[in-house]
Amino acid sequence: MYHLDVRTLGMVAMMTSLLFAAGLLLVYKTVARDQSVYFWVLGASAGVPGFALYALRGFIPDLLSIVAANTFLIAGAIWLFAGSRKLLLGQDGPRWHWVVLAISAALLCGFTYLVPSLWARTYSISAALAVLFFHSALLFLRRREGADRTVLAFIGAAYLANALFMGARLVVMPFMTSDDQDVMASANPVYTLALVFVIGLDIVLGIGLPLLISGRQQRQLIENEARLRSIVQNSSDAIFVRDAAGRMVYASPLCERVMGYPPEFFMDWSRHDIVHPGDRARLDQAWEQLRQTGEGFRAIEFRVVLPDGQERWLSGTAAAFRLHDGAIALQSSVNNIDQRKRAEIELRKEAERNRAFLRSASDGVHVLDAEGKVLEVSDSFCEMLGYTRDELIGAHLSLWDSQWSEQELKAMLAMQLARKERSAFETRHRRKDGSVFDVEVSGRALELEGKPVLFESARDISERKHAQEALRNFFDQSMNLHLIAQLDGTIVRVNKGWQPILGYAPQELSGKNFLDLMHPDDKAASLSEMGRLGQGIDTFHFENRYRHQNGPFRLIAWSATLSKADHMIYAVGSDITEARGAQEAQRQYTEELLAINTDLKRFNDVAIGRELRMVELKQEVNALCTRLGEATRYGNESG
Repeated sequence: MYHLDVRTLGMVAMMTSLLFAAGLLLVYKTVARDQSVYFWVLGASAGVPGFALYALRGFIPDLLSIVAANTFLIAGAIWLFAGSRKLLLGQDGPRWHWVVLAISAALLCGFTYLVPSLWARTYSISAALAVLFFHSALLFLRRREGADRTVLAFIGAAYLANALFMGARLVVMPFMTSDDQDVMASANPVYTLALVFVIGLDIVLGIGLPLLISGRQQRQLIENEARLRSIVQNSSDAIFVRDAAGRMVYASPLCERVMGYPPEFFMDWSRHDIVHPGDRARLDQAWEQLRQTGEGFRAIEFRVVLPDGQERWLSGTAAAFRLHDGAIALQSSVNNIDQRKRAEIELRKEAERNRAFLRSASDGVHVLDAEGKVLEVSDSFCEMLGYTRDELIGAHLSLWDSQWSEQELKAMLAMQLARKERSAFETRHRRKDGSVFDVEVSGRALELEGKPVLFESARDISERKHAQEALRNFFDQSMNLHLIAQLDGTIVRVNKGWQPILGYAPQELSGKNFLDLMHPDDKAASLSEMGRLGQGIDTFHFENRYRHQNGPFRLIAWSATLSKADHMIYAVGSDITEARGAQEAQRQYTEELLAINTDLKRFNDVAIGRELRMVELKQEVNALCTRLGEATRYGNESG
C-alpha cells in the first residue's frame, strides 16, 4: 500500500512553490514591476530549494536537509510578508523578522549536532513560522479596502490557519514523536498536516496575491484614465492625436476655444491648412522630423488664421508614443499664447524705441553693470568721449573718469547701486585724445534681466562752470553789497564789497542775521518788505540803515528777489549815505533860497504897494480940487 510520507509531500510542496514563484514572476514581468511583487517572487522562490532539501532528507547531510531547508522556508515567509507590507502599507518589513531567522537557524544547528532532539527542532521551526504567519494574518485581516476585502480576507484566513496549526504543533509534537522515529519515511499525521497546510497556503497565495496586484493595477488604470480624461477636459491646452501617417484620430473639445475651430473640423482630412503661410514650412518640417526620427519638438510658436480672418499665436508641443497594439501615434498639445506673444512683440517694439531713444539722447547716457562695465551707450556719449560704440561696450568706467581712483570708483558705484533714489555728482571725464572736461553725472539703480545695473547720464558742464566762475568773480569783485540769505534773515553768503562799505569781512557775516546789523527804527519796515518778498513781490528800491563795524550807520538802498529754486533772498545794495547827505544839503540850500525869495517878494510887495497908494492919493486930491473949482496941485502922475 502506498504511503503519503513526508518526502513525497515535500516534493509536492516544492512543485507548488515552483509554480507559485513562476506565476508571480510572470506577474512581475508583464503586469506590474512593483517592488512588492519582487519580494513575493523572492519568498516563493525560497520555498523551492527549502522543500527540495526537505524531501531529500536522509540522502544529504542534515546541515542541508534540516538547517538549510528550514532556514529557506523561514526566509521565504519573511520575504512574502515584506512584499505584502510594501503593497498594503507602503513600508519596508520589520528588521526583527531577520532576527527570528538567525535565532531559528542557530537553534536548528544546535538541536541537530550539539544536542540532537527531533521535537526541539520541530518546536523551533514551528515557533518561528507561527510568529511570522500570525503577523502576516494580522496584516491582511486588518485591511478593509473596497473591492480587495474578499481577497484580503481569503489570504488572511489562510495565514491565520497556518499560524494556529503551527501553534498547536508546538503543544502536541513532543508527545507524538520519539527521537528515533523516522518521521520523513512514515505517514506522521503532524508532519503530513504541516506540509498540507503549507501547500494550501502556497495555493491560496498563488491565487490571491496575483488577484490583489491585478485588482490594484486595474483600479489604478481606471483612476489614471479618469485622471487623464479630467486633465484633457480641464486643460488649457488643446490635445490632438495623429497616426503615423499624420491623420488626425482625436481632437479634444478645447481645440475650439484654443484654435477657433471645432473638433470635427480637425477630424476632416480634406480640411484646408489654417496655419499662417509664414509659419507653415517651419511647422511642416518639425512634423516630418517627428514622423521620421520619433524626436518630438517643444514650444514651437506659430500663427493660425481664424474663421474671421484674424491671426492668433499658438505654441505647440508634440511627441511620438506607442499604442497598446504596437502602432506608433503622434500626440500634440497646443496652447493659446496670443496675448503673451503680442505683449512680447509690443515689448520688443518698445525696447527698440527705447534703444533708439538711448542712441539719440542729447546727454551722454550709459548703462553700467555692477562691476562698472558698459552694457549700453548713447551716440552722444561716444561723441562726447571720442570713442566708437564698440570701444566703449564692455569697457570699465575708469577708462574715461579722470577724477577718482579705481577704488574710489568702486565705492561710489556700490553706493549708487544701494540707493533707491537718483544720485547726482560732478566729476571730470577724459576724452580719447587726453583732454579733460567737467561733467555732471546723474544716475539711478535699476534691475535689468534680474541683475542690478546703473543707468547714468553725463552732461558736459564746462561752459556752465566757466559762467559760474565769471559770475562768482562778479559777485566777489563787485563794489556793491551782494547778499544771499534765507527768508528769516540768516546770511548764507556775502561778497567782499561788505568790508569797504560796512567794515565786515565775508567770513564774519556767514550764519548771522542781517536784522541784527540793522537800525532798530528800520526793522519793522524791513520785516514788512521781507514779507512781500515771501509772497513773490520783488523789491526794486528799499532803503534802511546798517551799522558799520566801527559804529556809525550807513544808508543802503536795496533791490531784491526771492529765488523759487532754493527759496533764498538774492539782494544787491548800494551805499547812498554820502549821496543822501549831498541831497540833504542841496535841499537845505534850496529851502534857504526859497525863504530869501519869499522875504524879498514880501518886501517888494510892501514897497510897490505904498507907491501905488501915493499915486492914488494924488489923483484923489486933484479930482477934489477940480470939483471945488481950484487948480490941480499935482501934475499928471501914473505911479
